[in-house]
Amino acid sequence: MPALRPRTASPWAFAPPLVSSPPMDDTIQGFLPFLRSMDLRIFQERDIALDICLSGFWALMPVLLAIVSATVFLLAIFKIIPQRRHAIGILLAAGVAAAGIGLGGTWLRYKASLVPEAPPARVLVEGKGADPTAKPGRTEAVLALPLLLGGLTLAADFGGFLFLLMFWGENGRRKKGKAPGP
Repeated sequence: MPALRPRTASPWAFAPPLVSSPPMDDTIQGFLPFLRSMDLRIFQERDIALDICLSGFWALMPVLLAIVSATVFLLAIFKIIPQRRHAIGILLAAGVAAAGIGLGGTWLRYKASLVPEAPPARVLVEGKGADPTAKPGRTEAVLALPLLLGGLTLAADFGGFLFLLMFWGENGRRKKGKAPGP
């Protein structure tokens, strides 16, 4: 047992806790191997739109945020959004939100898949196409669909951010007026 340190006069002095923190939970340690074991070739044989619908909120929100991002990007290209900082802020916020929602959804599906007596996810049972339980890694890929969609949205938003950063004109939106002439 470590020796106790005497109290200092100041109540704000930092003293390390006497109890060490517990080791990482097995679910946290197994999440990265879960993601690494994905076999993404299953999406060639599955109906992805149905899988997105069956995945629920966690897959629909990254798709919705991707649509919002595409709309903002097109509005920014045609200078309907007059200031670049507004378009870039919305793009990056939508991408980070999509990735966060996707990560949260994948984490919840992963934790639910660890419970042996729980029923399988709806996307695994009702989805059309190749059976995800037939080969290793396919179930993980279908369960990680929200994270994949969120990551793709974030990557596309970052690409849009770089495009707007490089090719945004200095003049901005031009005001219609009289044409210069004699």
